[in-house]
Amino acid sequence: MKLWKAALAGALIMNLVGCGGDSAPSAFVNTDGTLTQGVIYGEDSIQEVSTADRNTRANVALVHLDKWNEIIKGEAIWTVDEVYGTGQQLPWSGQESKAFCSGTLVAPKMVLTAGHCFTEDHSCENTVFVFNDEQKMDGATTRKGWHCKQIVAQKNDFQSGLDYALVEVSMPKDEVEPVIMSTAVSLVGDSVYSIGYPLGSLKKTAQGKVRRVNEMGSLETNLDVFVGNSGSPVFDSKTHELIGVLHGGEDDFQPDSEDGSIQIMKCAEDGCKGEFVIPIQKILADIEKQK
Repeated sequence: MKLWKAALAGALIMNLVGCGGDSAPSAFVNTDGTLTQGVIYGEDSIQEVSTADRNTRANVALVHLDKWNEIIKGEAIWTVDEVYGTGQQLPWSGQESKAFCSGTLVAPKMVLTAGHCFTEDHSCENTVFVFNDEQKMDGATTRKGWHCKQIVAQKNDFQSGLDYALVEVSMPKDEVEPVIMSTAVSLVGDSVYSIGYPLGSLKKTAQGKVRRVNEMGSLETNLDVFVGNSGSPVFDSKTHELIGVLHGGEDDFQPDSEDGSIQIMKCAEDGCKGEFVIPIQKILADIEKQK
């Protein structure tokens, strides 16, 4: 049995029981086929992670190889403000913008992220998976980057609602403990949180709720997320188990104002399109079909 199949075999047996839904909505896909994502719902819930936060060690930033090489050399990287023009709207606008997507370790050497994160520009060969890319704090561990060995399973099909990639990385088997995947079906009102790299910044967490479970299976949430959060793991706030992978959602920014400034999109807690999460059971079921 291949490594990734062996690593996920136990989880699949448990997670496939009672999995539901076979497709997700495509309302968050622009008319030109591009994916949108990001907004602040109500009060801004985005915070820097701490060493006490659950599941942070297993979280990973996807960084282009060229940018990682610049980081290793100590060369200056553009900030969030320089890339996106966020100004003083975000307290972390001055942080470097490095990650193009987020992911999490779900089995030894296996990272789960969004399928649309891998393109011609961001291939397996030029992607580095960076662990511990967070604000420096007491108890923090050294940042490490591991190379992509192979994409072992992937779907990037908005119409079917499947957008994931399972990737084998070059890290040692026992370097980091994987997250626990949920076997429970998420319900409306459930409290959830994400961990990822909004606008490519340092690792952050955001809190929200499941606003709706679409009739086709995807979860609509009001998580405060942006570009760079694609592929972020989403966890149940009570169990801290992985319930799904962030797929896409509302536009990050409002149309340019008359003075040309960029304004971050802000919505009511129950407003706008929401941020869509593909349930882990749906992803595991599709991986099982490829065995």
